[in-house]
Amino acid sequence: HCGDMHVVRNGTAGGLQRYKCRGCGKTFNSLTRTPLARLRHRSLWLEQAQALIDGLSITKVANRLEVARSTAFRWRHRFLALPDHVKSGVFAGIVEADETCWLKSNKGQCAALRALCRPARRRGGRATQRGMTSEHDIVLVVRDRSGACTDQIVKALDTAHLAAVLQPVLARDAVLCTDGSAALAAAARHIGVEHHAINANDRLPYIGPWHINNVNGYHS
Repeated sequence: HCGDMHVVRNGTAGGLQRYKCRGCGKTFNSLTRTPLARLRHRSLWLEQAQALIDGLSITKVANRLEVARSTAFRWRHRFLALPDHVKSGVFAGIVEADETCWLKSNKGQCAALRALCRPARRRGGRATQRGMTSEHDIVLVVRDRSGACTDQIVKALDTAHLAAVLQPVLARDAVLCTDGSAALAAAARHIGVEHHAINANDRLPYIGPWHINNVNGYHS
């Protein structure tokens, strides 16, 4: 609240350790100002995470966890908001970057707006064209060798959009490893960082310490 680093333990509440700031007197716990703050039934949170992984509907989640549909709906959006709070800030050392994509979703938008875009796919579905097209959301994933990771949706795979994502998170002495993407290579030149491209079509998936196995594994 005030930025003071002098905090002390201040009892427990709801099974969580509370702390008190000596600077302003405010109290807090480890979940304060996170998407999970004030959520009840912590014993069910791991099951909620698994339900998200399984792609269950709100009704099925409510039945599995034996909670109200309104609770399942609220938990889903709290959990989906959580990754924004755990993304890494600045990457140094050897850093890998690669893009992935999935089909755009209009879920939650009104039927009239969805009708302007495309017919409903129901659950799942396939793109009408091969490769990355306007039917996909494209995400650039940046990951270092320690496992620190961040990701961001990019509007286009061009130098300007990729550099806008990479520049704030790459240290000046970072070494960037990518696939054979010309746009990522151009973005690395624009930022001014050392860059090594590993062509995924080659039989050798690495060149010495340079590879993108970590980020590809994360995609999988």
